[in-house]
Amino acid sequence: MKATLLPGSPSTLYSADHALSVSIQALQIDKDAHRWQGQAYIVSGGKTEAVKPVAGYYEAMLSVPVLIRQVGSTDVIAQGDIEMKSMPERQIRKDTVTDEAQLIGKSPRRTISAERPIRAEEIAMPLVVKKGQTVELTYTTPYVHIRTEAEALEDGAVGATIRVKNTKSGKAVSSRVVDTGHVEANIGEM
Repeated sequence: MKATLLPGSPSTLYSADHALSVSIQALQIDKDAHRWQGQAYIVSGGKTEAVKPVAGYYEAMLSVPVLIRQVGSTDVIAQGDIEMKSMPERQIRKDTVTDEAQLIGKSPRRTISAERPIRAEEIAMPLVVKKGQTVELTYTTPYVHIRTEAEALEDGAVGATIRVKNTKSGKAVSSRVVDTGHVEANIGEM
């Protein structure tokens, strides 16, 4: 939670030339209006020096991961690119990433600017196959193993299904991205 004094409150509640502590007592909270009020007890050496009425509003805060720099779609997000930032809960959407582990190793679908909450739809596994790239195409069954070259007809991340064109036969097949530059034809496609 973040509590703030109401606008128009005095900028100096109490001044002294010695150490003080403040405690808020008789605290009343209006949950619907997100307001609070109470009495500020100003204490020095165990002795109350003054009691002042105080009031303000409060808002729930949530710690979310944000990027410390702008990150583009060809970048892979690393731990060093992230910091946690406390933000008002009202600014956080349902699809906002709240765990930094969800960002590490991912790439933005489009450029993401620094210092703002990130939505889950803005990130994906990094692309390891690019459209137009020559890739190794394999097809394996218990009885046969075929390896040839193909041209990627789509971009793809590990585990994604993309279309590739066999460079020898010219036939387009559906394949699963296995690794950088390597795809595996689906059974029945070759």
